[in-house]
Amino acid sequence: MSRDFKGSKYAETKDLDLAEIAKLVRADIKAAVKAGDLPKGTKTSVRISRYSMGQSLTATITECPGLIVANPDRVRFDLDDPHGHTTLPLLSPDATRVVGVVQDITDSYNYDSSDPASDYYNVRFYGGAGFCSEFEERSRDEIRSRFETEAEQIEAANMMARGLRSIGFEIERQETAKRIAEEKVRRAAEKKAKQTAAVQEGVRRAATAEAARAEGMGDCEPSGYEGRPRIAWIETESESPALNGRVYGSINELSDAVRAVARERIAGGRTGGYHKTWLTITWDDGETGQARYDVNARDVVGLDLSGTLLRMWSRGDSAKALEISRERVVA
Repeated sequence: MSRDFKGSKYAETKDLDLAEIAKLVRADIKAAVKAGDLPKGTKTSVRISRYSMGQSLTATITECPGLIVANPDRVRFDLDDPHGHTTLPLLSPDATRVVGVVQDITDSYNYDSSDPASDYYNVRFYGGAGFCSEFEERSRDEIRSRFETEAEQIEAANMMARGLRSIGFEIERQETAKRIAEEKVRRAAEKKAKQTAAVQEGVRRAATAEAARAEGMGDCEPSGYEGRPRIAWIETESESPALNGRVYGSINELSDAVRAVARERIAGGRTGGYHKTWLTITWDDGETGQARYDVNARDVVGLDLSGTLLRMWSRGDSAKALEISRERVVA
């Protein structure tokens, strides 16, 4: 089926030469810009060409301020998948409208009675409207550059975020390592302090033992009369095992107290002369009778055991009488 198209201005210009048609097309484009149908500042190049069995008229848009020519969606698709297939148009919707206005102007001077089915073509001129390839490519480059910049910014932001996370992790790792190191130092210092204290205690004990031996107090574990109270005798009217047990327990406490105080005074250089001391203590539990014992203790001059003994025995027993007499035996 053949086409039967005639432009709105074909009839009145059918006898004009193609060069005259080109002039009319240029004038119509300027009028469209003035009327606002085309963006202000739009420039076109209208050229004709003659050849055997035909001629052409082409209107090329070379400048259109503010117009985004390339389709951003198509540019992004081509960036993401250079070898992919898509039906997205090359031109943006605004660019497509501008081309359509210029195409309508050129078509208004043309006619077409071609029959492609029979390979028959009959037109006034071939050609049409479009953007200058450089102009169109420049638009694609600008959009592509913007997308690439955005991608770089996103990647930089992601890298920064990853870097911040890494920095945060590193800071936490360093702080944890610092805490562990500080704990190790603290434990080492604590261990060293304990070792130093143990050494000092050993030295003190050795010095005390040496001083005790020099003063006739016996060795580190003195026994008998040397440095330890000795029971002179015990008299009890009670048959109570509990009372007797307290008596013997107090004797042992007295022995330890006298030895400890004597050694401390010796270690501190406060030796002086010696005395022989007799202590007479009487207990009375009110019901089971009395228990009494005398203790011979070799003591250091100025050592007052009365307060110590009273405090010791008041914890559980009632000391009814405490008599202390001293006899100086060594000057």
